[in-house]
Amino acid sequence: MTVGKALFDQLSEGELKELLERVMLAAKKPVVSVPSHVMEGIATHSTFSEITAHVTRLVLKRVPACYKKLERREKLLLLGFCLRDCQFADLCDLELLPLCNGAFTAFSNQADRIYISSPDHPRELLPGLRHRFVDETVGEDIIQKLKFAARQGKVFSVD
Repeated sequence: MTVGKALFDQLSEGELKELLERVMLAAKKPVVSVPSHVMEGIATHSTFSEITAHVTRLVLKRVPACYKKLERREKLLLLGFCLRDCQFADLCDLELLPLCNGAFTAFSNQADRIYISSPDHPRELLPGLRHRFVDETVGEDIIQKLKFAARQGKVFSVD
């Protein structure tokens, strides 16, 4: 394997690292983990690819089967990682937008409206549309980034 073909994993240990490695391997991406001193040597002499939010979004779009059957908690971890760099337009077509009914829908700026409730406009004002509201139990960081993305109109329409 050459440095140019490898996808280097420089993530800190934990559940997210394991999940991203599994997803990349399921997409047939050659993931490589090396000690930091080796990585420093590689960085000095060559360009390389690593697992980043941008690369992850590209892989998920090219090989959707690598993430579609993940458990809810894993999809939420993946969503949180994909939101890290705030490149919201790159989320289009990824089925990682969590809804109140437990399902996930694709990010799209042309699909049916998806709503985020607020104190002034609670979900109860639109009964029967649970499947059209973002699940707000997913964590404050994710919700804040989704609200920011919606205000920009980049990945989904929101009211």
